[in-house]
Amino acid sequence: MQTTEGRHPTVDEAVNIIKKSMLTETRNAQYSEWEETLGKDFVQRVEAIAGGKK
Repeated sequence: MQTTEGRHPTVDEAVNIIKKSMLTETRNAQYSEWEETLGKDFVQRVEAIAGGKK
């Protein structure tokens, strides 16, 4: 998922996206997508703030 400006989200933006996404499948799919495009380090930072995969 990219932001409306067409760039990848910051950690803060990603945290907000994850917090709004209540469905576990949606969250996990989003984490997987970010892991592919932005790397595990990014995903780990988001998980640390927003909460990990369910």
